[in-house]
Amino acid sequence: MKHALIKSALAFIATISLGTAMSTVSVHAASATKTFSTSNPNKLTAYYSSKKAQYAFHWVTVKTNKGKVRVMVFGDFKAAKTTMVLPLTTTLSKNRKTLSSTYRIVGSNDKVGTHNYHFKLTKISSTKYQVKLATSGQRRLLSTTGTTTTFTATTKSPAKTFAAAYSESVIKTAETSELNTELEAAYKEALKKDATAKDPTTDSAMQKEVTDLVNSTTKSKLADLVSSFNM
Repeated sequence: MKHALIKSALAFIATISLGTAMSTVSVHAASATKTFSTSNPNKLTAYYSSKKAQYAFHWVTVKTNKGKVRVMVFGDFKAAKTTMVLPLTTTLSKNRKTLSSTYRIVGSNDKVGTHNYHFKLTKISSTKYQVKLATSGQRRLLSTTGTTTTFTATTKSPAKTFAAAYSESVIKTAETSELNTELEAAYKEALKKDATAKDPTTDSAMQKEVTDLVNSTTKSKLADLVSSFNM
């Protein structure tokens, strides 16, 4: 989801009534225990990342014209995309080891969806947490089903590092394929009028232009990806 879309979605969130209260729970990444502490939702400030899954998520408070709203951002760097969700409830288990949350997706139409999703985040050490990842449509989401994944909590966003390591090649491949497809179509049309038209796949000048354009577009999209995750 692009940065501009997130801003628009936040404006929409400001117009809805949350109608549900979040429990006062928090996580301290530096805690020496295997349990969550009971505190304020604003204390959920860590970034959770998994190099193996190429995925990260975090809670963030955003300001709207109706006050502050707590949202989450899921970063699927393997697919080079982010998803913003609106938590409806967050509860703490009796043994204080597991956070359970119900949330809804803020969609590409800038509206909060009607389908409820759920996940359980379990603390297994001072900085390690486990939650399941499942594919829903075109997204990988935190879930109560799917693949159990271990995340590390940090105070620094992993977005820039993950985008460079996992998303850059994805974006570059997609952009190159799309541009070459367009050029090939244009080339076929040109051949109908001029049998000597240059083949873009073998013309070095054209390929340099393709490379330069792809690199420029990739750089811009990587910046948007990092920005949309960090909010």
